[in-house]
Amino acid sequence: MLRWVYWWHSTEAAPEDVTNGHISYELNNDFEASTMSASEIQALVAAWQSGAISRDTLLHNFRTGEILPPARTNEQEMELIKSEPAPLVPMATSRLDSRSRPPQLAAQPDE
Repeated sequence: MLRWVYWWHSTEAAPEDVTNGHISYELNNDFEASTMSASEIQALVAAWQSGAISRDTLLHNFRTGEILPPARTNEQEMELIKSEPAPLVPMATSRLDSRSRPPQLAAQPDE
């Protein structure tokens, strides 16, 4: 079957021209379809920000949690981060600001 599929997508003249050297396959052994939840990501980032874990540990956990590509090294990830433009408004700051300051309510006259 694989020989026929390979032949169909190749430039070989006939299926018989496809040898075992042409065909290679590897079974997927990643049976877990879940990745990290948002709360797990938040917990890891909070641990890193507080100094409880290193950046390498943070990136390792992101990689094993299938957030980062498995073949990308920590050094490559850091280079990608450095090459991106700085965000205009950091998301964490804007959320913290909106939570830490309650909206000002106008004084209501007593009835």
